Amino acid sequence: MSKFLKQGGLWARYKNDTKGNFALIWAFGLTATLVSVGAGLDLTTTARVTTTSQAAADQVALASAVFYSTHERMPEDSDEGFVDNQVYRADDAGFNFPNSVHGGNRRVRIRANYDEDAGVVDVTVSGRVRTNFMGMFSRKYRTIPFSSTARANFRELAIKNPASITLVLDNSGSMSWDDKPAECERVWVNYGSWGGRYETRCVSPDDAERRIDGLTTSVENFMDTIDGFVGPQAVTGQRVLRTGMIPYDDSIISIRQVEMQWGVISDNAINRMRPSGSTNSAPPIARAWEWLQDENDVHEAETGEDNPLRYMIFMTDGQNSQTPQWFQKDGTNFWRGRYCWYRGGRNCRYYYDTSTSRPDWGYGMDWEEGERISPSDRDSKNTCAAMKTQGVRVFTIGFALDPGNYMTNYRTTFNSNSYRSDHHQTISTDTTNAAYAMLADCASEQGDFVRAEDASSLDHAFEIIGETIVEEVIRLSE
Repeated sequence: MSKFLKQGGLWARYKNDTKGNFALIWAFGLTATLVSVGAGLDLTTTARVTTTSQAAADQVALASAVFYSTHERMPEDSDEGFVDNQVYRADDAGFNFPNSVHGGNRRVRIRANYDEDAGVVDVTVSGRVRTNFMGMFSRKYRTIPFSSTARANFRELAIKNPASITLVLDNSGSMSWDDKPAECERVWVNYGSWGGRYETRCVSPDDAERRIDGLTTSVENFMDTIDGFVGPQAVTGQRVLRTGMIPYDDSIISIRQVEMQWGVISDNAINRMRPSGSTNSAPPIARAWEWLQDENDVHEAETGEDNPLRYMIFMTDGQNSQTPQWFQKDGTNFWRGRYCWYRGGRNCRYYYDTSTSRPDWGYGMDWEEGERISPSDRDSKNTCAAMKTQGVRVFTIGFALDPGNYMTNYRTTFNSNSYRSDHHQTISTDTTNAAYAMLADCASEQGDFVRAEDASSLDHAFEIIGETIVEEVIRLSE
């Protein structure tokens, strides 16, 4: 008790002392300041999350409106788009929210509601933000709700940015092949007095389609998608969309080329594509870059906009045909050593090694860092890199490149009941990997490289790319 009284006396003297009163006032004032600053930081964090949620709401609303306008109906399942009144999580839709969101992306809810009578889709994105300071003083404020809404009109999507799109399309001989691997077996074929031999006989799947036919259909649908939103480009001074097409095999096929023009490419021009020759993507990609560099001036003369959105869509169904060569290049961690045992560089042997530093094998070998790559691949990748540096968005599509045997649909000199080895060709795993590596390197982003295993997937790839472009070109209209 005496201890308590002593403490009480100390407290009384502290209260009566003017210095003590000042300290109390300062302590309470500091607490209020800290609470105010802490609450401000929490509200700032909430505002940042709300900005992210508003961007997500706008994107979902626009994507939903684009789908409805394209298909004249709501999505029937989540593979097609955002189903009416269905709740999605942010991670389901591919959105990434800050770590301050309570429960992370899985607790952010996205809902799209379609009003077909009014022709609009309303989107809500909502969740809660964790607080760092406000929750210390009240459990009620451990999390703060956020919510963003967006509306898009199905029928009134206005142009936001002018755009130029160039298509680089593989028309090599393999584009006459089926789009799906065949079922093959080894059988003994008896040629009578000539003897016999084992041959591989293959049968096409019932739903197989010639690759060139799948390509023409996909490009036609792509142009229809773009044209459906942008509309006719007939009024000079108001035109905003330009397109061009470069078919190629071992070189540019000039007679089927469509130079950059206002509006979309006609079905007649698309259907002139024919498969022939080998594969060299370097010249058409270089020409596409030449075209796209001129597009700034063309759009500025038309509308005063000197920085249009520029796109290249590059599709191939195989690897470039040229033999790989050695090129010096820093930073590859791949080395070639040359050892020559006669003066003058005669009778040399090359050795290869993977290392983060120059190998030291002895023997007086001359080591050089670089890569083994076909000149076509090298030139194509370098041009793609130049495009991307200057703001061109590059989409790439690898078509019908799954390893396997494919029916070629080549004409035969034998009768219709005979089989020849050139009726089918094989795509090896090495070919697939090499083609995919080049396409992935050319694409602007990881998601801009698409693997389309058959004609149906190719059509879907062009559809997704078309909707992506439309979302960047048009704006929301309430």
